[in-house]
Amino acid sequence: MSRRNKGGAKQADERDYDITYPPNVKPISASLNTEELYTRLKNCCKQLSELSQDVTNILYQPLAWHLSEPAFLSHKDRKVQLLTACALADILRIFAPDEPFQDAIRIRTILNQFIVIISRIKDTNNPSFDRYFYLLEAVSQVKTFNIVWSLDEKSSQDVIENLFDMVFKTYSSEHSNKVRSYFLDLLQHMIVESDSVSQPVLDIILQQLLLAAGDASRSLAADLVRRTAGVLASCINTMFDQIAFGLQEHTDEAGSVLTQDQMYECIIELYDISPGVLTTTLPQLEIKLKVPELKERLRVFKVLSTIFCKKDSNLAEENKPLWKCFLGRFRDISAMVRKEMTSFAARCLIAHPELLPDLEPELVGRNVDPDESVRLELASTIVTVAKRNLYAINANILGLLVQRSRDTKWKVRSEACLGLGLIYKRSQHNPVAPSTPEHTELLEAVNNVKNQLLGLYRCENNDDRILIERIFCTSLVPYSLGEVERMERLLAFQSALDECASKCLNQIFQIQSRVRYHLQALLRFLGNAEGSQANHQVKTCVQSLAGFFPEANRAQEHLKKLYVQLQSDKQMSKNLDVLVSPQCTCKMAENAIRAVCVRIGDGLNPTPYYELIRTLLERV
Repeated sequence: MSRRNKGGAKQADERDYDITYPPNVKPISASLNTEELYTRLKNCCKQLSELSQDVTNILYQPLAWHLSEPAFLSHKDRKVQLLTACALADILRIFAPDEPFQDAIRIRTILNQFIVIISRIKDTNNPSFDRYFYLLEAVSQVKTFNIVWSLDEKSSQDVIENLFDMVFKTYSSEHSNKVRSYFLDLLQHMIVESDSVSQPVLDIILQQLLLAAGDASRSLAADLVRRTAGVLASCINTMFDQIAFGLQEHTDEAGSVLTQDQMYECIIELYDISPGVLTTTLPQLEIKLKVPELKERLRVFKVLSTIFCKKDSNLAEENKPLWKCFLGRFRDISAMVRKEMTSFAARCLIAHPELLPDLEPELVGRNVDPDESVRLELASTIVTVAKRNLYAINANILGLLVQRSRDTKWKVRSEACLGLGLIYKRSQHNPVAPSTPEHTELLEAVNNVKNQLLGLYRCENNDDRILIERIFCTSLVPYSLGEVERMERLLAFQSALDECASKCLNQIFQIQSRVRYHLQALLRFLGNAEGSQANHQVKTCVQSLAGFFPEANRAQEHLKKLYVQLQSDKQMSKNLDVLVSPQCTCKMAENAIRAVCVRIGDGLNPTPYYELIRTLLERV
């Protein structure tokens, strides 16, 4: 019967008596008008859905051949197409696990048309949505698409690619969990029950992982990877070999459409989804860490640093050789890689403080790095970690920051000094009781920071002196504290200083007093500076003030400009009078400085004049 219908579809259409229909179903013919054809197909679907697999399925083989004709399955009316597909899906259910066609071309045509029809489930407001859902449910539960394995390899892969492409393009956040589940079941069957996953299908899955985090297709692909991790692992490893090591051109199979950058991004996403799928892939990154190309080493660094820094990552413990090889990049010949590795240390210690013993020797090595940017990054790294969790570092690491406060480069010194001041301020504001001897040692080192910072005031560099004065006022004894609390803090602070630091603090107060004295003198000359002698006094006063700043000649020009502005701006002069007054409190000084700064420029885009005058006011 099967061979007769295979060769004579037209005969089957004309001789309806050769076709067995379910009970109470009228003959179905392409010659019927659309309305009547729709009515008969609807009844046929209803009757077929009620039949069990116990019936003699061979009876409905001619009907299966008949309905699979293009006149029905590709009818101009979509409702007729849908009903025909539902009827065929039920016939295939009755025949399962066999199939009634035994004709490759017909099977391929039916499956491709199923894919087209199921894709219309995308519109959740479609009046026929329930019928589309029924079709999806039927082909998923019965594993209808398993008949694809009866086709030749190329045809079967074409159908599977079309199926995967359709599902990811069709599924959206508007669909119910049931639709999601059936889509996942459909794709899972295709992966689990196949000998291998073709490269195009793997590309389709991985491309979804590169979509935005909230995308529905990305979420669907992630769940599919979790379900099929065991099968996908070897396929992903092969794909990585082909892309990362340039083996695609040495194989006859189609290569991946993903670039190297996309492949590395996929590795990060896959680790988040199912780390087990990368069991054989990640160890190969050790080879890529040692390649001579800088760009490639940076690519691999980005992948591994992201994975190592994940809060729930155990890769450093699970793969010690890879972790040790990665740490070796702290000694990379490229300063750019060393800098990136130093930056990585901050993220890693915040997420995994337990890795400090491994990272400490590498950070010690970067402390004397010949490249300024690396040493600057080291200072920034230590400060960043200490701000988030002081106990994520130890006394030795804090000592590295103290050493950088004496760096030969200004940027590194300032970053280290400001960081030390911030760490000290936080330890005083939010003291945390030590729970281990290491914590006690660290807190003692933090408490000694005040001596280390004030000791730097002995240098003759005005930039460093201004920096230490600013740190003293903002971090060591913050000006923002209330008057009583500030005095109590200052008394306790001064009494705990060592001899050298105490002398430096007295020197700070002396410099502050001298700057205030010269500014008071300049203000007294306003409106009274007439004649050559008075002009000489003003000039002498300006020169004295300029001596407290780096680049004294340029500072003189800015101070002369300030004097001219004060002569015409009485309100600005009054604010400065308040600032130099012995009765001025910290709050009054803060308001006066703010008022003056409004008149000398824009704080968002400060000019050299603005910066120097603000520094002058802060030193008063």
